[in-house]
Amino acid sequence: MQKRNIEKALNLKEVSSSSFDEVANIFSVKIEGWKKRKIQERETLLDSSRNLVFSYCLKALNHIKDKLEQRLNSKARISIESCDPSEADKQHFYYGQIIKYAKKHDYYFNRSLPKAWLTFRIELTKDKRLGGEKRYQLGVTIHHYGYDDSALAIGAFLEDLSIEENSEGRIDATLPLEIKPHVISISKDIESKEKNIHIYLENAVTLTLAQIASEL
Repeated sequence: MQKRNIEKALNLKEVSSSSFDEVANIFSVKIEGWKKRKIQERETLLDSSRNLVFSYCLKALNHIKDKLEQRLNSKARISIESCDPSEADKQHFYYGQIIKYAKKHDYYFNRSLPKAWLTFRIELTKDKRLGGEKRYQLGVTIHHYGYDDSALAIGAFLEDLSIEENSEGRIDATLPLEIKPHVISISKDIESKEKNIHIYLENAVTLTLAQIASEL
């Protein structure tokens, strides 16, 4: 009777006996499988959440781009480039900028986990008689904050792409942009964070425009 009950509980017909050792071994295997499924479920959740945060950032920047272009009336060219968390071949782009940004704001950038980036480029063309143009780029990075794999940071840095290389290579083109990282947990309830992400990026673009205006 005990053997039949064990077979029924485990939904197995291969249980040759009702011994403690055999059932304990099956229990151990079941626990290992359960743990692996939980780890896989968590990794799937975090991957999905990273992609969702990236999509919110891209949506926000495109919305801001449309609004700005209406105001500028072709006075500047605005373009957006991006790399989502799954694009391994472009993961290393802006690596140095992220490290510098993390050091500035005193936190650990977890380099072992996937990251993403977007760029909001503004190009100003001078009158043909004057020649030349000015190019600025707001870089938005999505990377892991600290040692917790569910903590994600959205950071922003501004670069002047008009600066030429000197004899020792490209000089530091980073411009002052005092904006702290926007840190969120991606373990649950990502949808509720979309509004704050949009506000953060709109603030970053606002500061970018102010910085550029101060140099014109």
